[in-house]
Amino acid sequence: SHDRFFLDQVATHTLAWNAAGTPLWELYEGSPSTVKRLREQRAMEATVVKPEMTRISPRSEAVKPKKPGFSQKEQRQVKEIETQMSALQEHASTLDAILSAPSAFLTAEAPGHQALKDRDTAMAALEALELEWLELEEKRQDSN
Repeated sequence: SHDRFFLDQVATHTLAWNAAGTPLWELYEGSPSTVKRLREQRAMEATVVKPEMTRISPRSEAVKPKKPGFSQKEQRQVKEIETQMSALQEHASTLDAILSAPSAFLTAEAPGHQALKDRDTAMAALEALELEWLELEEKRQDSN
């Protein structure tokens, strides 16, 4: 069909001929309007002139980069994270005890429903803290 409005409404992929350079067929995810927009973006990116590299003056070479290391702030941050992780682990074990009770889910008002939500939240927070802790520990290992 040559009805672009119709094609834009129903097409999920478009097979388009690219005659620029080496002729070939290209498969795009999206409608013909998407193909047109992507090709225009490529053309604009190709015409943008890349800035030339500037020469570094001898004076700027004398400035030493900041020494990578493990700062005191990061050391305090590791301790805080470890404290928070410990508190979250204790909270999760308390919630596990509630969830393991036989009466945890007997009624709609039973404590198990809220405990399950709270445990999921605590575990997500614990996972985020663990990732942050791992990043800091890797940095500490690299600085040694």
